[in-house]
Amino acid sequence: MHGGLTQSESLEICRLLAENGIDSIEVSGNGTSVQGIRAHVNEAYFLDFAAELAENVNVPVILVGGLRSVETMQEIIDTTKIELLSLSRPLLREPNLPLKFLEGSSTVSKCVSCNSCYGSHAHRCIFR
Repeated sequence: MHGGLTQSESLEICRLLAENGIDSIEVSGNGTSVQGIRAHVNEAYFLDFAAELAENVNVPVILVGGLRSVETMQEIIDTTKIELLSLSRPLLREPNLPLKFLEGSSTVSKCVSCNSCYGSHAHRCIFR
C-alpha cells in the first residue's frame, strides 16, 4: 500500500525476526482482502512474497489470502518451502470446510470473496 513497507523491507524485517527467535511468520496484509477470488483462477494473492520469504528464513512461513481449493493448497505445499496455510473468509462461509476437505466431500470453498462478511454483525457470512 502507498507509504507502506516495500517487499525488500518486509523481507529484511522477517529475516531479523527469524534470527531473533520468532516461532513463525504469517504472510498477510492490511486491508487487502481481495474480492472475486475463484478457485484455480486467482488464488493465493500473497504467494509470491510468501514463497520468497520461505526461501530466506529458517522458521515456518504461513500463507493466508485467497486460498480456495485443495488442489492449489497442495501445490503450494508441494512446490514451495511454505509449511502452513491459513483460511479466513472460507471458514466464515463453511466452518466445517477442513473436515469436508479431509473427507473428500468437497475440494473447493463456497466462499465467493464478496467481502460482505466484513459489513455484517460479528463478521458472519451473508450466505449462511
